[in-house]
Amino acid sequence: MDGTRDPPTPNGVPLLGNGLAFSRDPFGAMREWAKKGNVVRLNFPGQSLWMVTEPELIEYVLMQNKEVFTIGRQQRETFNGIEDQAVTANSGDRWKRLRNGLQPAFAWENIQRYGSQMAERTVNHVDRWEADDRIDVLHEMRLLTLRILGDTLLVSISKAMRK
Repeated sequence: MDGTRDPPTPNGVPLLGNGLAFSRDPFGAMREWAKKGNVVRLNFPGQSLWMVTEPELIEYVLMQNKEVFTIGRQQRETFNGIEDQAVTANSGDRWKRLRNGLQPAFAWENIQRYGSQMAERTVNHVDRWEADDRIDVLHEMRLLTLRILGDTLLVSISKAMRK
């Protein structure tokens, strides 16, 4: 993107802009919006946001120009008390310390190990179901996701941070 034109804006609905599509299917909406370009302007009630998908531009925003691009006030307020200690809610030296603490968990050998742990946890989780059970799939997938995070990522992160 050469900076001389506004990024594309996906069609939205009056008043809600792109918020309705996002609330219905966040991941599907983001996949569709990414097809519009490497930088896309999104309209939500009372604000505009920019979604950046090209790796080089993400690096530019997060690493090369981090003094210009910061965590927005609204994001901090929205997640106040929920993710105060998260990498996504911090900047500067605190962000760097958190990121460096997380980095070992994403080493290739750890990621390879996660795959088998995730598959094993999934099999164990599904094996609890009986053939005629009615299940709340959303609830079950959230529960499975939390268990997988606990089994893999969080354990690896805590080990890495103790070193």
